Amino acid sequence: MIWTDDKVAELRVLWARGTSATLIAAAFGDVSRSAVLGKVHRLGLPHRNTMIERPYIRPVEKYTRPSRTKVAIAARALASLNVVRPARFEPTVKKLNIKTPLPELTKTELRAMLKQAVINTAAMQ
Repeated sequence: MIWTDDKVAELRVLWARGTSATLIAAAFGDVSRSAVLGKVHRLGLPHRNTMIERPYIRPVEKYTRPSRTKVAIAARALASLNVVRPARFEPTVKKLNIKTPLPELTKTELRAMLKQAVINTAAMQ
């Protein structure tokens, strides 16, 4: 395509209005979008910042594993609780009858289990 003075003038007007390069190319008919952008660049027409018109969308944050220092801090915090397992807790496994209810764990027993899990997790890393 040969850029005549009329087409260059029309390109300047359309570009100043904010028309997209695709629509300008469609208006001329025998010009590609890349040819329009190349001519705009060679003419030194001002760039348009299209990001201002679009709303900012925050990217989705992926789940990240806690750092080793956070795990160590949690382990020290649980260790400072001085959790002691009560004497009535029996770690041996028994055959349970269907009629036998499962034993309920106390908060102290749950904290002790959590403390041990954190220590084991910290040791694995």
